[in-house]
Amino acid sequence: MGAQPAGGLRRRWVVVAVVLCALVVVAAAFAQRVRRDALSGMSGGAAAEERPADPEADAPAVLGAPASPDPATAPTTLSDLDLSAIPAAAEPTSFSLADGDATPVDPASSLCAAIQDAERLGSLSLLLLDCGTGAGVAYGTDTTVYSASTFKAVYAAYVCSELIESGQVTRETICPVLEGDEYDGTYGVPGRSYYLGTLLEALITESDNDAFRILHVNLDRLGYTSWMLERFGEEVFEPASYYQFVSARTMAQAWSFVADYLESGTETAAWLDSLLSQTGTSFIRSALADTGAQVRNKAGWYANDPTYNSTSDVGLVELDGSSYLVVALSDMPACSQSEQALEGVIRALFEALPASDAS
Repeated sequence: MGAQPAGGLRRRWVVVAVVLCALVVVAAAFAQRVRRDALSGMSGGAAAEERPADPEADAPAVLGAPASPDPATAPTTLSDLDLSAIPAAAEPTSFSLADGDATPVDPASSLCAAIQDAERLGSLSLLLLDCGTGAGVAYGTDTTVYSASTFKAVYAAYVCSELIESGQVTRETICPVLEGDEYDGTYGVPGRSYYLGTLLEALITESDNDAFRILHVNLDRLGYTSWMLERFGEEVFEPASYYQFVSARTMAQAWSFVADYLESGTETAAWLDSLLSQTGTSFIRSALADTGAQVRNKAGWYANDPTYNSTSDVGLVELDGSSYLVVALSDMPACSQSEQALEGVIRALFEALPASDAS
């Protein structure tokens, strides 16, 4: 075949170019249509893909949700309270640590009558404190008297919290009875040995003096003196004596430590809590016998020496859903008359609580 003329080839390339341009235009128009449909779908069309939900932005409002507690009115515990703010109370005084109020108790009240009756036998240092509200009643808050065996509970809490919980000793640790101390003869027989737990139980439930001495002799080298000085200072702690002279304020500070430990929830804390609920003598428990109160306490008593006379009791009371600290210290000589007088004072302390705090 012969070659095609050059003009024919040019016409054919022009046609091809026109067709290609037309295809480009059609493709562009189609792409624009698709893009427009997609945008329409995202605006609410049925084919639109749902966005992942924002759990915080889309969450419905919760109706009736409890409000955050007001720090000013939230329940407290004993260790939350400023015990230094308790009034000195030269006369019977009701007070509130929450707002700083302090009001003398009516002189015609049963509390004033009970105090007058007890003071014929000795001096008093008294405190009743609602551990949840900070309301209370006090008298002679800083009057110092001989604590007698009331301090045994503080010592037991120290041994459990600082020595047993730290692993330095256990309730099965052997404590030998050593020569060189005075003993009553219950446990204090030189040459014998006892488990630490046995001595602590006797110390609390029986108020055994020999058990107290044996524990001190065996354990005090582990830091008791420094612990006492750090917590109470030289003006309170007498290292030469197992027993201390204290005020209601000092005992409140000591039992703040006891209460914190009992609430720690450990096995040993629960064991000590049980012992304090089984004390053989409790003027607090006797005074509140008709109320259904649950009492954890340690009492102390002594007679025949004006310097060391004591009829006293300190403890925690659960009554009608509230928790109270009761500190009832006196230098009345131990006898039935003093016990009855102190129990009358304890009952009257509860009667003197402001109406909103009385059980």
